[in-house]
Amino acid sequence: MGTPKNNSVIRAFEILNLISGDDRGFLPAEIANGIGMNLSTTHRFLLTLEEIGAVTRSAGNRYHLGIMVAELGRNVTRKDALAEAARPIINSLSNKYRETISLATFDGHQLEFVAWVEPKRPLSMNLRRDQPLPLHCSSIGKVIMADLPAIEREELMSKLNLDKFTENTITDLALLRKEVAKAQLEQVAYDHQEMEEGLSCLAVPVLDGGGTTIAAISISAPTSRMDSKVRKEYAGILQESANKISTALFFETKVIPGRAKPRGSYPHVKRVGDFIYISGTSARKADDSFIGARKMKSGEIVLDIYRQTTATIKNLQDILTTVDASISDLVEIEAFLIDMDHYEQFNRAYGEHFGHSGPTRTTVAVHALPHPHQILMLKAIAYVPVGLKQ
Repeated sequence: MGTPKNNSVIRAFEILNLISGDDRGFLPAEIANGIGMNLSTTHRFLLTLEEIGAVTRSAGNRYHLGIMVAELGRNVTRKDALAEAARPIINSLSNKYRETISLATFDGHQLEFVAWVEPKRPLSMNLRRDQPLPLHCSSIGKVIMADLPAIEREELMSKLNLDKFTENTITDLALLRKEVAKAQLEQVAYDHQEMEEGLSCLAVPVLDGGGTTIAAISISAPTSRMDSKVRKEYAGILQESANKISTALFFETKVIPGRAKPRGSYPHVKRVGDFIYISGTSARKADDSFIGARKMKSGEIVLDIYRQTTATIKNLQDILTTVDASISDLVEIEAFLIDMDHYEQFNRAYGEHFGHSGPTRTTVAVHALPHPHQILMLKAIAYVPVGLKQ
């Protein structure tokens, strides 16, 4: 059995996440409604968060994020998240192939190493990790430039100092343009002893959820160990690794243990970039029984739309917590009702969790749902910025 979660911690972060969504601040009642918690409990959370500086109160009793949250945010950078996702992947690569693996980003002016692993066997690299990596003669630099918009790329290249490090260093701008264009086409770039005699490197881009390059991963080895066959093999291996890093950062698919299993080959939830998609969810429990379905002494099954709505929204909330989100992050809900005579009671239960500032909603009547005791299904989309985009 896994370690149980602390619901108070989850609730506190739900409050902070909700407050962060609007600079105007939130009244306690709006916060309580937004996270589905009663007002007195919300007050207790707010007083504690205010005392430690996580929230602050403005005129009109509106709550905003406090200075403590801002200070914490300054300590979490794009590089930190990228390095955390990439570290096990580049460690595995270096251990398997016993070559130097590096990950670097570009801030619009210079390349900067984020993470790297060097093998125990000798590899002469005079490059210092605390110094900017040259764009024009590094495989990482070329693959990063390849993804820039054409005008931005040309402006950047025209300002480069094409310093000569070895006899192979490209110092002609026209040749550099061709090399970068090739990297753009092939999604891989090479450094053939351009930075250091006897050292060869190749790099591929690491993409975000929208297909934009956010970093590059490279492998470096003595030229004697990197012939054309090995370079081709390494290019494929690096591309697989880059995809794994992107997936770790921007994609996540979950079938959640302990919950009612999906009635087909699909997950409970999928995160793609900044968006979270939740499959059709109901009041079904793990044992396949339904909340809001009560068996009378006569054997008749009485179905309660109010209870099913409340339970289904709770299930949505629980699913969202598994991907570090909450119901306050929902931007769209689609509701499927068996009977539109239930609409009023459905709305009453729904309104206890969402207000007019909540997600958009579409409600339709359907002929049938997968189980005779199911009279409601909700599917939903949430928006939670990953935090790596600048």
